[in-house]
Amino acid sequence: MVDIYERLSGFCPAPPPYREIISVLTAVTEETQKTDGECVVSAPWVTVVKYENNILMDFMSAASAMQSWNFFESIMLLQRGGEMLALWEEIVQAREARKLSFASSLLRGVSGSAEPHLYLWFQRLKASLISKFSLFFYQTLAQQTTPTEMKSLCARLSLDQAARLSAFQKRADAQSISVLFDATGLASYNGRPGYHHLEKVQPQMSGLDLFPVVFSTPNQPSHHFPNLVMILTDQNTDLATDKTVHFYDGGVGSTYFLHLIEPRFYVVIIFDGRRSERDSTINTFIQETALQLRCSKTFAALKPGYK
Repeated sequence: MVDIYERLSGFCPAPPPYREIISVLTAVTEETQKTDGECVVSAPWVTVVKYENNILMDFMSAASAMQSWNFFESIMLLQRGGEMLALWEEIVQAREARKLSFASSLLRGVSGSAEPHLYLWFQRLKASLISKFSLFFYQTLAQQTTPTEMKSLCARLSLDQAARLSAFQKRADAQSISVLFDATGLASYNGRPGYHHLEKVQPQMSGLDLFPVVFSTPNQPSHHFPNLVMILTDQNTDLATDKTVHFYDGGVGSTYFLHLIEPRFYVVIIFDGRRSERDSTINTFIQETALQLRCSKTFAALKPGYK
């Protein structure tokens, strides 16, 4: 497990290869299952390790599902991971677990803090993923409640990304800030996320339909879609290198800033008129947004001495 955490911390600022991590966790699960019933003394410790592995597996799987814009799988995995985390805490707090000096010191840290350091990190990871989930599926969630209630619920998150993007749009006087999804070549994509009847035949997507808007404030820049898709296609190589692409279109009098958040997701900021590609305020905001949605600081917190 230590090797897995080291790998996760080493991918910053790039998004982790979640599927590779899941494969390793699957192997760990298979190994721990082999120890069932072998030793009564180590049984409580093995139980704790299983909880730890399953929680990380669910959270990594949820992050992977979000990359495919899969609403149902994402929410179910986040829910199960959260429930498992609560059960894992009960195991650690139990009298039997406290008697295991090695496991106890490993999970709580040498300082003997009230909460295990790893448990606190899992809570931080959960909060980061829920914040990301709230933005990636904002429109789907908003259809299930009122605008006022939606804002109230998002305001309780550790980081309200929707409010953060809206605030910057007003502060920077941007025409719009959007997050786009590129469904090109994604066989599992069958339209906007949500609940779909398994027997309902979904129409085949093509053209602009393969680049749906995930989130946009204050409105969707529909008349800019052809330009945006063209830029995403033409500048794909630069975007893949974590570079912010700047483009001014004199024909429509607008400036575009585009950045790849993680595979298939892009943040797009559009301004009326010409804006400098070296504008530090805009570039810093875009970089921070990408890092936050990649959960980079959360993974970096796994490094020894991180503050």
